[in-house]
Amino acid sequence: AKSQRSQLQTEPSSRTTQTAITGTTYSSLGGVLEGVKVEAGVGRTGIKPVWTDTQGKYSLTDLPGTDGTYYVMTVDYSKNGYGPQKLWVGVTAGTTVVQDVTLQKL
Repeated sequence: AKSQRSQLQTEPSSRTTQTAITGTTYSSLGGVLEGVKVEAGVGRTGIKPVWTDTQGKYSLTDLPGTDGTYYVMTVDYSKNGYGPQKLWVGVTAGTTVVQDVTLQKL
């Protein structure tokens, strides 16, 4: 099974720094999942949802917030028989948090 823990990776940039959450969605059987809806929000402020690509990868970029901001991330693939998941993901301004997610088949 893939790890559910966040791994903080600082990516140097010569341009404006951005805060992002990226990762890959996996099936509990080990394969990647395409077309999974991934959203995040802080309080009542939601971020425009994204969908995973053919390699199961997603990227929520240009996230507002400061050090210590926590996002509630919702991962939903229920239309294809997988249970949705909610995760708390902490961010540090100007960094990318890698958050892989494994969804369980219902």
